Amino acid sequence: MKKLLALSALAFAVPAQSAVVVSFQNGASVLPAGTTIFQNFNSLATGSSIGSNAFVYNSDILGVAARPAFGSTGNYGAVRGDPTGTYNVAFGTAVSIFSFALGSLDTYNRLTLILDSGPNLVLNGAQINQGIIADGNQLNGLTNGRVTYTVTGGGPNIIGATFQSIGQNSFEFDDLAVAAIPEPSTWLMMLMGFAAVGFGMRRRNAQGTPAVA
Repeated sequence: MKKLLALSALAFAVPAQSAVVVSFQNGASVLPAGTTIFQNFNSLATGSSIGSNAFVYNSDILGVAARPAFGSTGNYGAVRGDPTGTYNVAFGTAVSIFSFALGSLDTYNRLTLILDSGPNLVLNGAQINQGIIADGNQLNGLTNGRVTYTVTGGGPNIIGATFQSIGQNSFEFDDLAVAAIPEPSTWLMMLMGFAAVGFGMRRRNAQGTPAVA
């Protein structure tokens, strides 16, 4: 079952028509259309540090970390909570969609979406996937799947994210993906192309069709 819920209950300063919408594929991890994976941790050695008390793993480690149950292969990332750990990721450009494979969601997990204007959006526990439980189950589809954050209404857009586990182990994730917003130059080229097509159609219509004898 796929859930699609707007985060209307969470207060952050954006225009009334704007929102960040959560889509959660419980028990599945299909990439949203138009997104590209930019980090799957496979280029990093197992055990590598990716942040403050955050590491790359390749298998389940009892009492420490567990691979996201759906879609994750090879390496995955985990932020530990003994003490609180942090993994920061910056996209390098504003994006309209951010998505990742989520593993064994817990109440003490925290995700902060860093926005290009206004206050950041902080999600705790079940808010991360707008689900009904966050009990750390390593196999349940309600705590494992692909979560996607989509900007609607023209922004503010997402420029990064911070994964944290507060005081307990762990926050696991894999296959981080984004969909970029077209650059202004891209929009300009598209508009110029549409204008050229429209001009050509108007010119043909003005010339008319030769009469048939």
